[in-house]
Amino acid sequence: MDGFSTYKYYLAMKFHFTVKGYDVFKHQGRVRANQKNYEEKNLRVRMEQLGRRFSSAKDAVSFFLACNLYDADVFNDSDATQAHAKWKKRTEMMTQFILDELSDVRPSLEPLSIAKLVSGGQLSYETAVALNRALGIAQKIQEDFIYSKIGDKITKLDKFVRYDESKIEKFIQEEYGQTA
Repeated sequence: MDGFSTYKYYLAMKFHFTVKGYDVFKHQGRVRANQKNYEEKNLRVRMEQLGRRFSSAKDAVSFFLACNLYDADVFNDSDATQAHAKWKKRTEMMTQFILDELSDVRPSLEPLSIAKLVSGGQLSYETAVALNRALGIAQKIQEDFIYSKIGDKITKLDKFVRYDESKIEKFIQEEYGQTA
């Protein structure tokens, strides 16, 4: 993959997580970027390096998703590579990861309680996405001034997280006695 294509994926994922009106799915990853401006930017060398590493668009999206999700610096190779490895490991066994985290943390199902746990690093965004799908908590979190960015990130991450929803709903029903 060439550097300019990599740069466009970088921008699309950055905008998805930082610009309120931009949705990478709705816009199909399209961004306004031109070759001339790209050539003038300092990040061109890094994008060329990353482009050689990716064999497909899916790899690029996964990499930039991980960097945005785990707040890793794309320009720090070690930091970004660790974030990407973490994302890939979790996606391979997402359902089990979420079930294990829910069992270990045993969060209250109150939206702001979940936001506090995510903010403190005790609960992952992936598990928060699962709880949002089951209980619809993101909107209440977004309404809170302090935790609104966490609610936004949960919403933006939703379409990327894949797991067996029926197993999570069954777990919530059994452990909390609450219908999802």
